[in-house]
Amino acid sequence: VNTAASLLQCVMEVVSPPTFKNHQGILKGISEWDVRMDGLKIKHNEDISAPIKIAVLVGMFPKEYQDICFQQATGISSEAAIQENMRS
Repeated sequence: VNTAASLLQCVMEVVSPPTFKNHQGILKGISEWDVRMDGLKIKHNEDISAPIKIAVLVGMFPKEYQDICFQQATGISSEAAIQENMRS
């Protein structure tokens, strides 16, 4: 049964997933998130827009990876960011 409560739960699982503690959990976490997005589509025929998906995905990354994404998006050299993160 597709109730409002079920829809809310599915949406929240997609837009508010757990964050990755470190880089080892990224692939598994993305895979699990993808399953949740599929569940939202199958159970409720709802899709999340691409810009929201990107925002949620970046939000799941550890902070140092988020910084690299934002620096890359704003045109700052990702090479410098990677080297800086390796020193930390």
